[in-house]
Amino acid sequence: MKKIHFLLTLMFTLLLFGANAQTRQITGVVTSAEDGTTIPGVSVMVKGNTTLGTVTDIDGKYQLRVPAEARILVFSMVGMEKLELTLGTSGVLNAALTPEITPLNEVVVIGYGTQIKSKVTGNISKVSGDVIKNTPVPTVQQAMQGKSAGVFVEATNGKSSGITRMRIRGSSSITASNEPLFIIDGVPLTTET
Repeated sequence: MKKIHFLLTLMFTLLLFGANAQTRQITGVVTSAEDGTTIPGVSVMVKGNTTLGTVTDIDGKYQLRVPAEARILVFSMVGMEKLELTLGTSGVLNAALTPEITPLNEVVVIGYGTQIKSKVTGNISKVSGDVIKNTPVPTVQQAMQGKSAGVFVEATNGKSSGITRMRIRGSSSITASNEPLFIIDGVPLTTET
């Protein structure tokens, strides 16, 4: 009986050591290559395995148990270049990420989103505040008269405080309103006359 008990204990111990040898613990710190500050929220994944991974904590530290056959860790974060590092024999693997610099084309902000300037099919014009700031008129609409092609400004009466109508590129509209869409600080401005 003692012999069977000893053999079962020995077999169980060997199985535990065998299971433990199949994985290993990797730790490290992820920093910025520019200034050396730690980066929280970086995704750390085993290359080729989408289920084995972790995220760095608030101090940029991570801890990950990887299989023995794992060879490469992939570090990725939005705004940073993806980095692949080979696992060595050490249980510590630190990474330094560099910012991802992508060239921007000219971007135009339009009333319903943003587009690259070369893909805009309509006419877009810009009237800067410097152009109209010293114009001797009582309203901004009247100051814009003649500053942009296709903009027609008319006063409904002769009073300086009277309502001013603006028409851009004619007086027809799909939405049954002839008023242009004004967006100030991202908020659409509706006008009622």
